[in-house]
Amino acid sequence: MRCVAKVRDVLALMVIAVSAPAVAAAQSLTLQGLAGAPVAITTQELKALPHRTVTVAVHGLSGAYSGPPLAALLAKVDAPQGESLHGPAMSDIVVVRACDGYRVVLTLPDIDPAFLDQAVILADSVDGHPLDAHEGPFRLIVEGDKRAARSARCVVSLTLAAVP
Repeated sequence: MRCVAKVRDVLALMVIAVSAPAVAAAQSLTLQGLAGAPVAITTQELKALPHRTVTVAVHGLSGAYSGPPLAALLAKVDAPQGESLHGPAMSDIVVVRACDGYRVVLTLPDIDPAFLDQAVILADSVDGHPLDAHEGPFRLIVEGDKRAARSARCVVSLTLAAVP
């Protein structure tokens, strides 16, 4: 009986140890541009940005997700947008990384409202409530996707990269 209790206690500590870094990392978002130091954005800073609401179905469940446009976040690391997005920058990509290691890649034109009408947001709420621990605190939402494969949950970083 004591052996079972010890195993249970060790497993509980392992779960806490594995979960803690992911939870702590997800409380802020790291933005990395092509040049310069990474920029950390807290949940409070993200909430202060202008939000857009997009109603989408994620894995069969429809919800009204709200968050700032990805383009607004990438402007903080000088990502080219609008008229300045042309030439070689047309192939620049954004790597969206989730706390579980899942990654999604978008091109800059994919997220620029000057190119497409579909919204790409980093949601911090759904149906007027903060995202739960399974989804958030940040979730990538790509309006118009037929499948939610690019709808990464628990996003921890956005990295801009040049494709040669």
